[in-house]
Order: sequence, then C-alpha cells, then structure tokens
Amino acid sequence: MYRRDGWAIDIEPAVEGVATRPDFLVSKDSVCYYVEARCTFDGEDRGAAARLQTVYDSLNGTDSGAFHLAVTPIRVGTQAPPTANLRRALETWLSTLDPDAGDFSLSDERPERRFEWVWHDWHLLFRPMPRSANARMTPVRRALGAFIPDAASFVDDITPLRDALSEKGSKYGKLNHPLVIAINIGSGFHDEEDTEQALYGRVGWRINIDDPDAEATPVLTDPGYWGWPGRPAHDHVAGLLLAGSMHYSRVARYAPTFWLHPYAAQAIAPLPNWRVARAAPEGMEYSDPAVLPHEHFDLPVGWPVGDPFPRSSRSA
Repeated sequence: MYRRDGWAIDIEPAVEGVATRPDFLVSKDSVCYYVEARCTFDGEDRGAAARLQTVYDSLNGTDSGAFHLAVTPIRVGTQAPPTANLRRALETWLSTLDPDAGDFSLSDERPERRFEWVWHDWHLLFRPMPRSANARMTPVRRALGAFIPDAASFVDDITPLRDALSEKGSKYGKLNHPLVIAINIGSGFHDEEDTEQALYGRVGWRINIDDPDAEATPVLTDPGYWGWPGRPAHDHVAGLLLAGSMHYSRVARYAPTFWLHPYAAQAIAPLPNWRVARAAPEGMEYSDPAVLPHEHFDLPVGWPVGDPFPRSSRSA
C-alpha cells in the first residue's frame, strides 16, 4: 500500500535506547513516521485463532459443488492439522446429498446432514447449505459460507481494540517521529461504535430511579485511548488505521479507515486509498478515499476474478 503511493519503507528500524523495534518506518519527501501493525481475534487465544483461520483458508478450496458449508469450531487444536484429507472427505460427503431434497436447516440434527471431523485435539462440525439453482452453474469461489459459534457468549469488541492500542502504543516511549497503529480486526461483530468507544470513551446511560418516565442521558463511563475531553492522552500516536477482516483477496474492494487523533502532537496526511474518520462538533465525520482501492493497487474492478483454486485436469 505504501510502496504504491511512492513511500520508502524501512522494516524494523532501530530506535535509540529501546531494545524492541517498530514494525516499519515509512518516509516520503519530508514526511516520516512509524507504523505498528497487528491483528485482533475473537477470544484471547490469538494462536488458536490464527490456526483456525489457516484451516478455514485451506477449506475454502474445497470443491463443494451445489453447496456451501457452515462450520462450527467445537474445539481448536494446539497444532496445525493436515487438511487435504478433510477436503476430500467433505467433497465425498457433499456428493451424496441432493440440494433439492427438502429443508436444509442449520439446526437439522439428522446424521446425514452433519459432518463431524475429529483429528487429535481438533473437532469441527460442518453442515450443508444448498446454493441456489442458478448459482450451481458456476464454480464455488469460497466453500465456507457461514461460521457458527459453538456457544453463546458476551461480545466485547471494545476491550481487545483498546488493549491492542495500549500494547502497540507504549512499547517505545517517546519516539522521534509520529506513530500510526494499524490494526486488523478479526471479529465479525466489530463496528464503528465499538471503535468510537475504544478511542473516545465508553458510553453509559444515567437514569433517574425516582422518575421511571424520565429520559435516560448518555454519559462517559471511562476515558478512551485518546483520553478524556480536554485531557488528551497518547498524543504521540497520529492515528489508528483500522481494517475489518482484511485479507489479500479484499484489498481491491475494501478501504481501511484512518481514525485521526484529534489532539495528536504531529498530524499526518492520510494515504489516498484510506477512508478517514475525524471528530466534529456534531459527532464523527467520515470521508471516502480519494482513490478507490482497486485503482490504488492497479487491479481490475472486482479483483480477484475466476476460480481462486483452479483444478487442473489430470489424466489417469
């Protein structure tokens, strides 16, 4: 992304007086700043989330024919599993199903409508999701169509983001250049309200217990990463570059959002392919990128196109 915009990138540059190194130092003309990057995932075990995502990436190459697959991770193992045999087993199982044979509810408990895979300490459950009749004429681009959690849980997408900001923003002390923290959010539930509360403070509601008809009023219950109103914090961070489930296949369709620190000690200009979020008197204001994502990377509209996992014909 930076190279496309003409920036020079120094990977893991040394910082005087600090043993650890930032991920990148980017420079263009007279502008220079650091970039720290990381991902956040649902739950606390980032290693397990990464292993599960690797399995998902592999399973998306399954030739699922007339179906998509819904997957439930019942247990994520401690080591990366082989998935080639699993893909073949899923293809064989799906080939025995008739996509027009009645209801394919995801709550169907009939054995033939479930495929359970156990390998060492891994346990995944798959269910079939028929594709529409018209869609079956084209190859499946991604076999996995739904990700269903094993159990209900309380979703908190504010704390992981704030923790990630605190971790990345405090590793190097006072830097000689501004810092941009780039985070890829892996949660499917994270939204802009979560980001606002992580940066500007959690919102609570004050009610009058003596007057149940009185209107509740919003109040800040704790400071955000940018600090309290009038009492800024972490002003060495110029902003947060945030993406949601960014993946190489989405770079031509999806623009990350740059959340400007309103009290940054030194502001930086966003790249042309960034969407920008800035605080305004009436709330947050968002501006679209000046250059569309596919134009920034010189890719065709809708890239990638075709079958992402082409199967070559092999003679016997």
